[in-house]
Amino acid sequence: MKKAFVLLLILLAHLQLSAQLDAVNLKCEYMEDPMGVDMTDPRFFWQLSTDEDGQLQKAYRLIVSSSPELLEQYRGDMFDSGKQRSSQNT
Repeated sequence: MKKAFVLLLILLAHLQLSAQLDAVNLKCEYMEDPMGVDMTDPRFFWQLSTDEDGQLQKAYRLIVSSSPELLEQYRGDMFDSGKQRSSQNT
């Protein structure tokens, strides 16, 4: 991965009901808001936060972009995992 400011956005899909579920404590290689990542296969971590009981993640999509504008368009010019069916978030 080229050395650049890494922005990451996690889109959570297929949640039970339509309750608010937020991804918090976003990390890449155990760092919050890293200025550069030189690993070819970096690890991403996050936690889920919700006010309602019984909410869980069934899928995720990870997008890493070099600018906020690309993230707003859901375009990952650095990385896009595509939709991954998984309940694992960390």
